[in-house]
Amino acid sequence: MEGQDTFWHLSQSGHDHRHALWSATGILVSSLIFIDLNFENMKKFKFKSRSGLTIIELLIVIAIMGIISATFYINVNNDNRKKLVAAGEELINNLRRVRNMAASQTTYKFAGDSEAVFPPGGYGIVFDGTTEPAKYFLYADKSAGNPGFLQSQGDEKIGTDIILPTPVGSSRGPLELSNGVDGDKSFYFALLSEKKAITDMVADSNKTYILSIKWPGPGAPINGYEAEIRLGEQTNDGLVITNFGVAYSEYTPPSSGTGLPIGCGAKCDYLGDF
Repeated sequence: MEGQDTFWHLSQSGHDHRHALWSATGILVSSLIFIDLNFENMKKFKFKSRSGLTIIELLIVIAIMGIISATFYINVNNDNRKKLVAAGEELINNLRRVRNMAASQTTYKFAGDSEAVFPPGGYGIVFDGTTEPAKYFLYADKSAGNPGFLQSQGDEKIGTDIILPTPVGSSRGPLELSNGVDGDKSFYFALLSEKKAITDMVADSNKTYILSIKWPGPGAPINGYEAEIRLGEQTNDGLVITNFGVAYSEYTPPSSGTGLPIGCGAKCDYLGDF
């Protein structure tokens, strides 16, 4: 329904977690089988590694290290997934805040004005993916004829910049923010009323405005995560209406330098949403 939020499916996929656990378990099981099959022979001979460990002890150490590595990988990836989801939910809440101010015609007192008024250009959010880390902020638009955030026209920020978090152990830097359609890194989305919006974003083939928050991860085959946030839709008469929603999914970027994708090279649909 127009103007109402709808939320895309959200479930948790343990694909990469299970894969890491099975890998570690495989190391341990293989080691134990090897130990069991060769135990009788090993009793006759005392093999020593150069470090002074017996072969049995060395295999057990390798298995334990594999389990510790897998556990660390799971914990780090789970933390990064949670950070992405938290960033997506915070953004949705801020979009609702902007919409509520526009719907209730909340007044705002601009610097130098004697009275508070409803901003002529409404309330909006500016998304800036050109910085590292990426950020966004809310604003009141004083200049109705010049949409977007223009300090020279008297537009003012509301609150402080909201910085996207940096995942733990990331070799790819902070979360990336962009227009989900054409990759633009800086754009705005403003509301004049509960349903009417103005934006410089490009709509997709379904006339939908999509924002992407993404952590590519260290690279294939290790998965990163992506949040696709729906801001609104374009009507047949060219108007932009709000319709917020968010979907989270695992993401595997293509390998760098080859020009060829590895894995799915994009959003991994076969892994499902999480």
